Amino acid sequence: MGKRILLIINPKAGKGRYKLEISHIIETLCAGGASVHVHLTKHSGHASQIAREEGSDYDIVACLGGDGTLGETIAGLMELENPPPVGYIPMGTTNDMAMTLGLPKESDRAAELMLEGKLIPLDVGRFKDAYFIYIAAFGAFTEVSYQTPSENKQTLGHFAYMLEGLGRLTKIVPRKLVVEYDEGGRIEGEFIFGAVANTLSIAGLWKLKPDMVDLADGAFEVILIKNPKNILDLSAIFMDIVTNKTDSEYVQIFKAKKTRFLFEEPVPWTRDGEAGGEHRDITLQNLNSGVQIFVPRERE
Repeated sequence: MGKRILLIINPKAGKGRYKLEISHIIETLCAGGASVHVHLTKHSGHASQIAREEGSDYDIVACLGGDGTLGETIAGLMELENPPPVGYIPMGTTNDMAMTLGLPKESDRAAELMLEGKLIPLDVGRFKDAYFIYIAAFGAFTEVSYQTPSENKQTLGHFAYMLEGLGRLTKIVPRKLVVEYDEGGRIEGEFIFGAVANTLSIAGLWKLKPDMVDLADGAFEVILIKNPKNILDLSAIFMDIVTNKTDSEYVQIFKAKKTRFLFEEPVPWTRDGEAGGEHRDITLQNLNSGVQIFVPRERE
């Protein structure tokens, strides 16, 4: 008996490009013996609801869209006792997770992975009563990901993030912060950016070194950027990010399973590129190998 696949589609992703490619995707899956049930999302959070309510009835739950759609889908599956494996057909703007996972850009080839690919475990992050799959962050540049107009993202791609980021350089507010992590770790200071991540790519701009990131090691990369002394240092930090430098005097990166952030006042956060609310005291925790996801067999 063939695999039963629930395919959750974000119709807004990729300017609605799914309409041109959905027939090839379904044909590919059905030719491999699978039966496919398609569900289009209607609003933010709908992918999570679909995965939570219907995921148990399928052998695979797949999604077509951007990293936000993938994050929503996995968040819904995390509510299930035995979540089925995940398939991902990337069709968003930056697709950080698609790059990290080594997924092909061609949608039919991405679909084939559910038939011929391999499964790998993927850590999932706990964010209070929510989840994230590749990044939770605050401060400089984070608001860019969800405040950049969608038409700009789709037209300009990564360059849109750069333009928005440069435009906000003079508006960055440093945050006094205490970071507590794992057993007794503590950092205190003023920072303009902080993140807990499980990805090789952040906003399509900042690339972490492959030997730094293990998607299922039970720990996240914690990234902190110190408050620069002047606007020239701030510009240098931005260029370090664009040129993928991680050894700047202002950038601190370490691994942690559990990280608590304590601010003097509520601070806006993003989860997987979407608004995550304001928090003064928040703990982010790694849920080791929370789900399994299909990737190419040649991926190490």
